[in-house]
Amino acid sequence: MPTARSLTLPAVLATAAAALVLLHACEDPARESDLSSTAATAVRTLTISGNGSGTGTVTSSPAGLNCTVTAGVAAATSCSATFATTTTVTLTAKAAGGSSFVGWLGACTGMVSCRLVMSQDRAVTARFLKGPFTLQILGGGSGTGS
Repeated sequence: MPTARSLTLPAVLATAAAALVLLHACEDPARESDLSSTAATAVRTLTISGNGSGTGTVTSSPAGLNCTVTAGVAAATSCSATFATTTTVTLTAKAAGGSSFVGWLGACTGMVSCRLVMSQDRAVTARFLKGPFTLQILGGGSGTGS
């Protein structure tokens, strides 16, 4: 094997050029493009489950979810959807007759509409209760009213 001293300048340049050609051949521009495209179109999953004794639906904006919850159990279809990573999804719950929507659990809490940025996979539970519901009004004070 020749030593570094025995190599001439043209031999060194030829060896370096061959190494560059090999390195360039190892690059895969198509793969780099695929990786960039995948990152730009990454999707996250939003899954709805049900809770409680009531019935209702959960829909999303943008469209993708139209989940029916019956007796607290989410349907097997239309209760999971994928959205682009940067998408803001708003969920709306609507109780069926004889039921009442009583709140969100999981990635959303409270009783108003649920708004999520899909930066990761998310799971939300919609809680519906079955009626009848009794409204009781108690009087107080010294005035009269109806």
